[in-house]
Amino acid sequence: MPPPPLTLGKEAAIFADSSGLRFLRPRPQDAPNGGHWVGGWKLGTGAYGQVSLWLFIDSATHAPLASVAIKDTASSKPTIEEGVYEGIYERLVEKCMDFGVDPGRSRGQADPAERFCKEAYLQGTMTVPNSTEEMFSVPLYGWARKQPSIYGDAYQHYRLYMPSYEYGDLNGLISAHRRKGRAVPEPFIWHTLECLLKAAKQLEVQAREHARPRDSDVIVVFDMKPDNILLAPPDRDSSFPIYPRPHLADLGGACLTNRYDAKNINHNMSFQRTQGYDAPEMTYEAPLKPGTLRGTCTNLWQIGRVAEALMKLEPWFKPIDYGKMVHLEDRSISILSWQGSLPGQNYSAALRMIIRDCLKFEPSARPGLETLLPEIEQNKPLHCQGIDKYGSDDWFKIERTKANARDIGKPPPHIDSPETEASRREERELKRRLDKAAPWLRTWTLQEGEELCKLNVFPDENLEVEYRPKNNFWTTDENYNVYATDEVTFIHPLPYRIVAGAPRRVVSQETTFLKIGDLHLVSNTAQGGAPLS
Repeated sequence: MPPPPLTLGKEAAIFADSSGLRFLRPRPQDAPNGGHWVGGWKLGTGAYGQVSLWLFIDSATHAPLASVAIKDTASSKPTIEEGVYEGIYERLVEKCMDFGVDPGRSRGQADPAERFCKEAYLQGTMTVPNSTEEMFSVPLYGWARKQPSIYGDAYQHYRLYMPSYEYGDLNGLISAHRRKGRAVPEPFIWHTLECLLKAAKQLEVQAREHARPRDSDVIVVFDMKPDNILLAPPDRDSSFPIYPRPHLADLGGACLTNRYDAKNINHNMSFQRTQGYDAPEMTYEAPLKPGTLRGTCTNLWQIGRVAEALMKLEPWFKPIDYGKMVHLEDRSISILSWQGSLPGQNYSAALRMIIRDCLKFEPSARPGLETLLPEIEQNKPLHCQGIDKYGSDDWFKIERTKANARDIGKPPPHIDSPETEASRREERELKRRLDKAAPWLRTWTLQEGEELCKLNVFPDENLEVEYRPKNNFWTTDENYNVYATDEVTFIHPLPYRIVAGAPRRVVSQETTFLKIGDLHLVSNTAQGGAPLS
């Protein structure tokens, strides 16, 4: 049961609370010109808490060097560490994640009866500092427990520190495509499946990386759905360089379990779920066959359901009543015969079959990760139209070779050639494509962007994904200017412009104006903020 709603004053106090930021990097002494954290701007609120944004500002240039999201959350669960979670805290301390977990003790020395926060334990377990491979879940920087609790005596007040995800979530992406009447490109669904299946593997591997692991330990997410899958920026060094990368978020409703877990065996687990996204073994009351406990098979079913949501542009599904389904074959969700009404929804049979297999009713009938991941790797060249390689180093080499071959024998352009209507159209079209490409092009270097303009080889627009209008982006690359298009506003999460004036701040209800030297920040959602000092 959620806590009583906070008063506006208490909510503003949470957004103004900068505690814990001193444990983060960068620190003022790490910045060449010095720096300081400013915030907190409201990113969102829910029944159990609030999320605020903080920025680390360079003292000389006033450029934002880093950002962090702080999640303040209420919990009525016990703070004692027990059962399958014993041994995790020590590993999190090694990662320097104790920002003040036990207010009665020093950091890293928390009492086992006072330190347990399931969301922090699981998110921290999935965090690998300096990992050589991408981790497909939202990392945790650290967590703390505040006393007295602003949510009341019946609730603990936890603060979790993590990156901010400016590309939004899958729910926002689905909404943007619905609004445009555009199907989600099939390559992006393959990309999402690949990322989430790799996450499922990491949910096994990382669950066994603590002081007292069991060979079958696994983290089961349980509340996996589009709005709990955040989008990391595109990465030119990864597969599908122009697509944002889905990362699992909100592990507060997840559980660590294994084949010996009595609560799992007796169907007595406590977890959070969303109707329509619950796998059969989460809700079906009839006994399941031996060996089909909740585990990776459950994560796979929910991954299939998320992929189905992308195909159908349906972020929310009706509840599934498995008990009313007489025939076993009716209990498996099949999308082989589904036909969408939008152009581009004629998805391949290969994609449909993988999703169907994930959504089978019997957990034991679902394929394993050792089958699914190679299948996706095998199908990418067949169904992704080269978008999985677009923008990579190899792609640039190939396109340079093609451009050089085209230029052989061509006369050099005349510098003084008069401007023609055709050249003006070409220039307008280039600008339009650059604006359309801005969500992924902004992650490239200036030199890479300039070379793309020279090559003038853009991907099929039908293969690009949509974002929510006015989605907030910002860049720390000094070579890029802040600018806006009609579709997406490319700015630091607060619109900013250069003005003169000494540092000061004015708060007016829902709007905060912040001046730091020549930098003027405006937030339409802010409620207060921390002092500038």
